[in-house]
Amino acid sequence: MKLNYFFLILLISFSSCINSYNTEPVKQCNENPRYFSYKGKPTILMGSTEHYGAVLNLDFDYMSYLDELQKCNLNLTRTFTGIYVEPQGAFNIEKNTLAPDPGRFICPFARSEEPGYANGGNKFDLSKWDQHYFKRLKNFISEADKRDIIVEITLFSSIYEEEQWKLNPQNPANNINNLPIVPFKEVQSLLHPEYLAFQENMVKKIVNELNEFNNIYFEICNEPYSDNIPKDWQNHMAELVRQTEKQLPKKHIISYNIGNQSMHIPSLNPSYSAVNFHYAEPEASLENSHLNVPIGDNETGFKGVADWPYRVEAWSFILAGGALFNHLDYSFAVGHETGDFQYPVSQPGGGNNGLRKQFGFLRRFIENLDFIQMRPDTVLINNLSDSSISTQVFSNDNKLYLVYLYKRWKNAKENISVRGLTNFIPPTTGEYLFKSYSDDGIRLYVNNELIINNWTGHSLVIDSGLVKLKKGVKVPLTMEYYNGLYGGSLKITWTAKGYTETILSSDNTIIPEAKHKGIKIAYFKGEDFNSQVHADTLHRINFSVDDFTIFDGEYKNLQTGLLLNLPKGKYKLSWLNPKDGEAINSKEIEHFGGEINLQSPVFDNDLLLQLEKVN
Repeated sequence: MKLNYFFLILLISFSSCINSYNTEPVKQCNENPRYFSYKGKPTILMGSTEHYGAVLNLDFDYMSYLDELQKCNLNLTRTFTGIYVEPQGAFNIEKNTLAPDPGRFICPFARSEEPGYANGGNKFDLSKWDQHYFKRLKNFISEADKRDIIVEITLFSSIYEEEQWKLNPQNPANNINNLPIVPFKEVQSLLHPEYLAFQENMVKKIVNELNEFNNIYFEICNEPYSDNIPKDWQNHMAELVRQTEKQLPKKHIISYNIGNQSMHIPSLNPSYSAVNFHYAEPEASLENSHLNVPIGDNETGFKGVADWPYRVEAWSFILAGGALFNHLDYSFAVGHETGDFQYPVSQPGGGNNGLRKQFGFLRRFIENLDFIQMRPDTVLINNLSDSSISTQVFSNDNKLYLVYLYKRWKNAKENISVRGLTNFIPPTTGEYLFKSYSDDGIRLYVNNELIINNWTGHSLVIDSGLVKLKKGVKVPLTMEYYNGLYGGSLKITWTAKGYTETILSSDNTIIPEAKHKGIKIAYFKGEDFNSQVHADTLHRINFSVDDFTIFDGEYKNLQTGLLLNLPKGKYKLSWLNPKDGEAINSKEIEHFGGEINLQSPVFDNDLLLQLEKVN
């Protein structure tokens, strides 16, 4: 009887421990605060996420989407609240989930009785809440929780351009709240208390509504650096989240989206307990270990549509001590919620089921190790015979070494071409002088007339052409540019009577099919315009070749020798394929300490060496 009683007490104690884990939100790991912990276990957050419109786009079937993430062993998604929304065609994204069809947009704010919202339906009343929105948001988070998926709630975003501002609920044209007309890049600041009050109310409402959930964390603002959103406004909102949760049972992580690629962060506002970069390099994690918070690569893209650049980005970042990786996956779209949309090569990124499984394998591989005890290692490798190959080493107290070999993706800047298409809108009637300042080939067609033609390799040259145009009558304009070897540049200007020389820009151009201002740009390999690799929208033709986004091809048949400085011992040496962990070869070696030479097998793009001490 006493024995049974003892086991009953033990069972109750164990159950209580499990329940306490299940009632805690995702948090910093106690053993290593540079990582997350969820349900009592250290975890790597790994996602391959639709374009953040799963909740605000009423046509998106998020159940099928979440099922696909779970099947691929992914545990992270990201969603925008709806205070920011995009028009179709923004950023050259096909079937953009963040761009709902007319009348299919939902956000925290209720609709008024007054018609006139720019994308269909009535205007918004920023002083009232749409309960259908909160029901949908909470159901999305609840369904994610059933699948052990963490949801980043991105409260705000940069607005970027006038086209996005035209659809924004905060725009005075889209609501009935008599807000003053201000520049949209000042809306998210402390300058305008009328806007600030509605923003604060929205934050408090969302934080209160979602406090019950464990599988969320908050990010204050997406890409605040794009609109130069002031840090004092961001810190104000972060502190508002923190103060609001002081009165609530649960406390959630607040993330700070700091920038692109990498930068050193001297210190962090105490309201934040995680940092996210976009398009991150390993240095983003390596240079900021002193912050002692999880660091994430929270958006990818602009490396073409192939799988390997994003796999390389994920492995190199996670083995640099990164805690979070979230790919922006363009294969998710309305009607394609299982991630089977066949996007064009002009997309700003890639995604498919095979790539998602590669990310899922990476997460399983790392979580099967005692990763919270591992650190980026800078002393193991003395030399590589192929210096063009990069390395990232992750090790644990001379017991386990992961050596990731990879080729860094880079923009190709030679033997590439660019074609720009737009309509030019003449501000006056008369003769126009167009000039090109080009380093290598240039052709310019205005109103279907070739007025500049210098398709040769050359250093900086000025060419010009004349054409007569009528005020306000749109005419097609096509620019073709080619860069051969070394650096290149291009600037196009126009001059007319009463106007000084002006750079061709969105001020006087409009993209025909999209009805957006700017110049539609397509990038190609070579000079024959047959191999398109990317597309974008530019606001002006005034750039250097360093601005191009031309994707380098795969790196085939790589091989290198490695000179390692390895402690004495017996090791199991395995060369693994980072796609799925398949062993290329494996053997045991006895080493007496000091330098050791190894030769890698031949590989494409990337390769993983695992050295595990066996005695």
